[in-house]
Amino acid sequence: MSFCGATAEEYKLPSFIFTAASSTHKACQVFLSKLNAKKFLMEMEDPGVQDMVVEALHPIRYKDLPTSGFGPLESFLESCRVVNKRTGSGIILNTPSCLESSSLSWMQRELGIPIYALRPLHALAKAAFQGEQKLNAMYLESVWRIGIQLGGEVERGKVERAVKRLIVDKEGANMRRRALDLKEMIKASVRMSSSST
Repeated sequence: MSFCGATAEEYKLPSFIFTAASSTHKACQVFLSKLNAKKFLMEMEDPGVQDMVVEALHPIRYKDLPTSGFGPLESFLESCRVVNKRTGSGIILNTPSCLESSSLSWMQRELGIPIYALRPLHALAKAAFQGEQKLNAMYLESVWRIGIQLGGEVERGKVERAVKRLIVDKEGANMRRRALDLKEMIKASVRMSSSST
């Protein structure tokens, strides 16, 4: 527990966990905090398991879970367990509820504490968090359906087919329309946020 959490506990003050990560990233941390690292690593060697959807976090697949780039998995899972101990009175997240409502409601049920979506804080923090990139790519393709994920080695032919899908095919036109719809939802979310300050 951080000194802030310990101080709040000692003086019986409410404390909130603030994270600049997305709601889905935080939900994945909550899920990962309950896993056995050795068992998880053994299961992840099976490509079939990697492509399976995490039942509690649909449509996230096991291979989408943000586990790389953090050093040894055991240490990362332990940090998830420490962070997810129910010491906070609530969690404040960097996301508009219109984009990640399923992750927000899952965490609310799982943790039993209030979850607040603050709307995007992009004006303050422009750089994406590296650990979120797999999740962001999966959401762009599978949830928001406004992008194409190129897995594995990026080859010229793959890129060419993806560009054609985006520019020529009806699928690309639908993606552009959905992207504009999301843009308007985010603009409305930011307007609501700035008018309340």
